[in-house]
Amino acid sequence: MTRYQVSADIGGTFTDIVIQPSDGPAFVNKVPTTRENPAEGVINGISGVIPDLSAIDYFVHGTTVGLNAFLERRGERVLLLTTRGARDSYVIARGNRDALYDLRYQKPEQLVPRRDVHEIGGRL
Repeated sequence: MTRYQVSADIGGTFTDIVIQPSDGPAFVNKVPTTRENPAEGVINGISGVIPDLSAIDYFVHGTTVGLNAFLERRGERVLLLTTRGARDSYVIARGNRDALYDLRYQKPEQLVPRRDVHEIGGRL
């Protein structure tokens, strides 16, 4: 009996499914994302290819839906936990900048306001 490894990426518009059968080449399927119930889109993308879902040995999924909501500042409030003493590292935001010496550079708005950045003991 053919066994399968399946991976899914749930996006805002489409859900991408990669199915690797034990006895053949990988298959890629793209189906519309079902916003009301993202799992439904995944099942739709798999069941059209694998008739018996119990033949799946390995399943992994990711989603850009949550990341997009975070980046677009939609959804719930989030907190950022950081190692004690490093709270302002996020605010300072020393990183790669396209225009390192541009005097008109405007630092982008923080994704997490400073009031929602909390220090805890130990290393993270």
